[in-house]
Amino acid sequence: MKDQIRADLENTCCQIVKESLDLLTWEWDGRFSTALTQFSVNNRSPVLEIVQRHLTSSWDHKSITNSPGLVKDVIHGIGGMMSGQVLYTSDPAGDAFLFGAWWPWNNNTKVSIRIGQFSAKLTDAENEKLNLNLKDWFGL
Repeated sequence: MKDQIRADLENTCCQIVKESLDLLTWEWDGRFSTALTQFSVNNRSPVLEIVQRHLTSSWDHKSITNSPGLVKDVIHGIGGMMSGQVLYTSDPAGDAFLFGAWWPWNNNTKVSIRIGQFSAKLTDAENEKLNLNLKDWFGL
């Protein structure tokens, strides 16, 4: 994988972590190989600002049908999408991109977000290394 791609992903993740230090605690979700956080809906606005600043494309359960194939692959890999859920991404046209799965809870008290990386162009070994990097970038 090109060093610049890795550096861009690292920079975005580190900025998200830095900007969310006072709001969020991250953990590793091995099921989806993503950084995971859960927070009160009271913090929805500032967290959403951070996510949208760094993951600038978004799809909901209606617009996902018009998304690039790789974005559909991410949605399939994380179990689909329901009303109220949003997938945010960096540019999905690159060799690798970041995604943020924004999942409000049914009880309307919390929101979960999973941030991961996706690429159909990397080898399994490169994806595995990138997931290890992702854990490091989130301090996990």
